[in-house]
Amino acid sequence: MAHVLGGPRSLTTSNEFQFPSWKTLSAGSTKSFSQLVSILPPRLSFGHRNLFEKQLNGDGVGVESTRAAHLVPINCTKEKDAANSEMPVPRVGVLVFVLKGKSVLLGRRRATIGDSAFALPGGHLEFGESFEDCAAREVKEETGLDIGKIEILKVTTNFLHEEPKPSHYMIILLRAILANPDQVPQNIEPDKFDGWDWYEWDSLPKPLFWPLEKLLQDGFNPFPIV
Repeated sequence: MAHVLGGPRSLTTSNEFQFPSWKTLSAGSTKSFSQLVSILPPRLSFGHRNLFEKQLNGDGVGVESTRAAHLVPINCTKEKDAANSEMPVPRVGVLVFVLKGKSVLLGRRRATIGDSAFALPGGHLEFGESFEDCAAREVKEETGLDIGKIEILKVTTNFLHEEPKPSHYMIILLRAILANPDQVPQNIEPDKFDGWDWYEWDSLPKPLFWPLEKLLQDGFNPFPIV
């Protein structure tokens, strides 16, 4: 006589299948587990594994108990981490107003973003750096100038949505003067800039790189109030 188990499928005592004893199950017989899995109704499942599916190690030998508590459900953590890793994260940029009299130092960019626009010296904040150290390093690397009296002026949040990969920058604006007023700017990185020169604040060249352009539109002035 057939005994119904949770649905249209049934267990029989025919020669085609012998229900394995608990000792056989505990011993980790792969064949016994395969037979048992094949007759269980689909609704007795947990994630993508059957409740009675035996977890196997690399040698094919049963490990751990076959209870549901020891089964591993579908884990979406890796998928979520992969998705999050593709999300753009905010970065910190440092821009420096190097002042000389009523002039400011600007260079014409050679880059995918803001190509041919006039920009301030600066770059990305590196791990362990202060804003002032980053400002001095970037100015030296790009122009060869040594600067002093470095002061933080303003912090802005900037979003760049037009590029293939959107960017979010926290821009730290600083001002400084030349450590030696007789220094002449050099184009240390010709692959990034066409050169550097001094420009009067009241007659800046065009076009300006968008962070600087936005500052002007907001009425920002980097010079000390006398």
